[in-house]
Amino acid sequence: MKTQVLRTERSENVSAEQAFADVLRDLLNLEHVPVDGHFFNDLGADSMVMARFCARSRKRSDMPSVSMKDVYRYPTVRELAAATGGRSGISVEPAAVREVPQPLG
Repeated sequence: MKTQVLRTERSENVSAEQAFADVLRDLLNLEHVPVDGHFFNDLGADSMVMARFCARSRKRSDMPSVSMKDVYRYPTVRELAAATGGRSGISVEPAAVREVPQPLG
């Protein structure tokens, strides 16, 4: 029984990953969005693009609703899908916040 629950959670995460990647691909005009690519550092997104991403997440029923706070805390498709558990209509709270290096000086 537990194996089936894990499979269901993983398939929900894959569905969320796909939905997130589809939206990012459209917004950033990319052919491919790697699930481990950092939204800002690797994919070239900025806060305006990610604000539109969040707005689309609230409008689409096939993907979890996320906030700007969520995309900064979980800055990859894989992390965001895992944090939401792939479920639609929820806001996520982090288990732990990843430290971001601060510029020197």
